[in-house]
Amino acid sequence: MKIFMRIFGYSALTLLLLIGYTIWATETDIYRCEGKGRFALSFIDKYEPELGKIENPYTKIVGFLKIESHTRIVLLWSDSRHDIWWEKPNESTSFWSNVTEVGDQLQIRNYQGDIEGVYSKISNSFSFVTNTEFEGICEKTAS
Repeated sequence: MKIFMRIFGYSALTLLLLIGYTIWATETDIYRCEGKGRFALSFIDKYEPELGKIENPYTKIVGFLKIESHTRIVLLWSDSRHDIWWEKPNESTSFWSNVTEVGDQLQIRNYQGDIEGVYSKISNSFSFVTNTEFEGICEKTAS
């Protein structure tokens, strides 16, 4: 019985240490991104018949990108170890949890698995197409 209790105690301690490590071993990077954007063509095609001709020029956009990277141990129970937030201040926020790491790129996918965007760790470029399009270069502001 003593041996069982000792094994159970060490197993519980190991599990708690693993859970603590996965929680505290998260790295968060925040970027300020400048680029250009507009409504996506699929969005225009959907609403133009009802609203009439819609002007859709590219405009200058400044937004913020937050990338939360978890330890690789997370891959034991999840397909992704990154979470990505995109914010246009006072306008909109987007969130992606289905992120695939391919070399030095983070490929952002929607819930159906289709690629919606890409972040390059080499050039710090970020682009995505949802209801809106954006492409630009990001500069790290905080870690």
